[in-house]
Amino acid sequence: MAVINRAEWTKIRDRNGVKSGRAKVSIGKTLDAYHAARTCNDRIAKVKALLDAYSKYVNELDVKISGEQQLAREIGGIHIKAAKDALDKYEDLQKIIKNALDLSMATLLKSKRMMKIYVPYTKKEHNDENLDFIVAVDKKIKKQDIYEEYIHEKAPKQVNIKGPTRVKLDDLAKDDKFDQMNFADARKEIVALMERDSLPRFVQTKEFKELMNEMAGIDD
Repeated sequence: MAVINRAEWTKIRDRNGVKSGRAKVSIGKTLDAYHAARTCNDRIAKVKALLDAYSKYVNELDVKISGEQQLAREIGGIHIKAAKDALDKYEDLQKIIKNALDLSMATLLKSKRMMKIYVPYTKKEHNDENLDFIVAVDKKIKKQDIYEEYIHEKAPKQVNIKGPTRVKLDDLAKDDKFDQMNFADARKEIVALMERDSLPRFVQTKEFKELMNEMAGIDD
């Protein structure tokens, strides 16, 4: 069950005949703050505040009054559980985001949702040629086309690989032996470059964090 909103809380409270302002703590305002939060860290803080508010509210109810007793039961049996489930979800997401600091190209390339935002990110950073090169190699594009597009000294999307790696490929090109080219070393170098440079910045972007939040259902 999802965490209720202020309108739902009002209906529950009114149904049990408990007047607004019955307790010093405001559940409605606390629920508003929870649903207004749009980041994982904020949600964790707000749901903890909600759990505290629920506990304080229940302690102020008079269980000798049937309606207040029923409301206390509902809070304890339903709404506190929903809040705890939400806390578990966002703490799990927080771990995912933390681990994302070590995001690998292998993991990124397998995720359609991450790639959807990473592709425009590389273009904005002006290093999309590196990603395009990796994808071209993985898709086994014609070797001569890869060489001419990404390796040749006048390549329109030349990637930054080590001298010895480039020389081997250049020598094969001079002898027109494109079919003997192996881009494994060049790919490995570009992947290392991106994992060292581009990915750490990418996981700190608003777009990446919003994706993580979306995957956790923050817009519930």
